[in-house]
Amino acid sequence: FVSGWALWDHGRLIATVAAPSLAVGLSWAGVLMHRLFVEQRTRRRTEERFRSYVSPAVVEILVNNPSLSSMAAQERELTVMFTDLAGFTTTAERLGSVRTAQLLGTYFGAMTRILQSHAATLDKYLGDGIMAFWGAPLADAGHAEHACRAALEMLGTLDRMNEAGAFSDGGPLGMRIGLAAGELMVGDFGNPPRNSSYTVLGDPSNLAARLESANRFFGTRILASGRVRELADPGAAAGAPRSGHAFLWRPIGRVVVKGKVAYAEVYELLGVGEGADGRGARNASEREAALLHPPAGGGRTEEWIALTEQAIGAYVAGDFDLAVRLLDRLTGEFGDTKLAEVYRASMDAWRARPDGLRPGVFDGTVWLGEK
Repeated sequence: FVSGWALWDHGRLIATVAAPSLAVGLSWAGVLMHRLFVEQRTRRRTEERFRSYVSPAVVEILVNNPSLSSMAAQERELTVMFTDLAGFTTTAERLGSVRTAQLLGTYFGAMTRILQSHAATLDKYLGDGIMAFWGAPLADAGHAEHACRAALEMLGTLDRMNEAGAFSDGGPLGMRIGLAAGELMVGDFGNPPRNSSYTVLGDPSNLAARLESANRFFGTRILASGRVRELADPGAAAGAPRSGHAFLWRPIGRVVVKGKVAYAEVYELLGVGEGADGRGARNASEREAALLHPPAGGGRTEEWIALTEQAIGAYVAGDFDLAVRLLDRLTGEFGDTKLAEVYRASMDAWRARPDGLRPGVFDGTVWLGEK
């Protein structure tokens, strides 16, 4: 139209149309193909990077929202989990490498499905252990609660697998779990893009690993830092009656783990509570059924927890005589020998120090000298 009417009819000018039109068309097609190629390559890279970390549903979200999948290191408050199988080195030696690999495949498969169903990011497998975290790459305001629910389901599932003989000649497996929350750096660390790992770095991650190991000293199965309890169960942190808690907790005390100087308030996660959202156990019998670490001396859960609180409170207050009497009751009535042994040994160590019980010196901590 422009060439025939405007230029020729009115200006008697001949203009070449085919070449410019072809140039415009090819340019448009080239830009379109480039965009499709880049987007597909980005999608493929995102899928490759996150497929082994998170569930397929999360991968799909990240692929469709590239801004959410940044691998650059950033600081976030997250919850980290470390797990380990108790005494598995001896089991692996007895079974041999082929049977050990088969057994771990069954175990890891079940645990990984649970983790991903609770919005976890699977960091890595550590021999017979697992490292996972919550709150990245997708932001998750309930990261601590999701971690607690995942931990409880993992132990419950493992108990049922043991009862069903899922591990046959491997015998029943026992798992320990450590949970910690706090500010961590999360992102692609190493030598990206080829030799790197999407992981977390920071003190809470180290604490979670130490708490996993600390279970063997206290005879517990899930140990969590005070920050996890505060985030996952605001009612418990605010001092609400236990009937309003989302989870059932037992205080372990002010614990200084190996390699640390400052203590952490540590709690044992026992099961689900009544809660205020209807997702916990609705009555005492359901709470007892959901309890993953019942006292050896009976099912009096409330009394067991209350007696533990009193014994640790007496220890923190420096009243060692009262603490010993309460720990003796804890051992006699509920068979809680390991926790009592740790505190008795700690009291002996504090008494042996010349300045141990002076005001301002004793801080109510328990030191764990081993990992």
